[in-house]
Amino acid sequence: MVLTALQMTPKRNQLIEFSMPYLETGTTIVVSLRKGAISPTAVLEPYDYPSWCLILVFSVHSIGASIFIFEWLSPWGLDQGNTPMREHAFSLFRSFWLIWAMLFGASVSADNPRGCASRFLANVWALFALVFLASYTANLAAFMITKEVYYDLSGIKDWRLTNPHSHKPPFKFATVPNGSTEENLRQNHPEMFSYMKKYNQPSVREAVKALKKGSVTLVNGCPRHAACTVCML
Repeated sequence: MVLTALQMTPKRNQLIEFSMPYLETGTTIVVSLRKGAISPTAVLEPYDYPSWCLILVFSVHSIGASIFIFEWLSPWGLDQGNTPMREHAFSLFRSFWLIWAMLFGASVSADNPRGCASRFLANVWALFALVFLASYTANLAAFMITKEVYYDLSGIKDWRLTNPHSHKPPFKFATVPNGSTEENLRQNHPEMFSYMKKYNQPSVREAVKALKKGSVTLVNGCPRHAACTVCML
């Protein structure tokens, strides 16, 4: 009689008389934790790209053009070009400069409009810029923190395992040969088995070392590497 950790398989059943198993486990996929790197585009991640386009392209230019138009028509402003530039220096480009300065909170010299409508619109934009900067900086802190990341595999039929070449670079995974896990993959997942053969590790210890180095992902049995049964020789 032998008491050991041994997974029951059809081939082993031909040579060994197994007792009823006292512990049953499934296949476990072991992945390594990795230190997350800050993305080079982290400064843009608090908002999606359509939002950035809406804010930096449409909103800025439309508000800047509207302020200039209101100032151009206002009798207290440019008065349709009748106000001399030496008395009130304001133009479309100066309007854009004012908008960008308020958006980024820059302490720069800017010319302010004189018309009531243009001043009101500039104040509305200043309120928007204040709310935008507050929400942006609050969300940016979350994206600038490094986190421990790992491959969140859904199971043996995960797309990275069934189609490893769709992952860039190709996803590498392995198991320890001559075990029930390899036999299961050979019978039920032949394409996966043929792909992973070149990455298989000679022992569990070597497999864990390769896993920590990030070379492979380990597909194996329970933490003690097999289901536990009592077998009688």
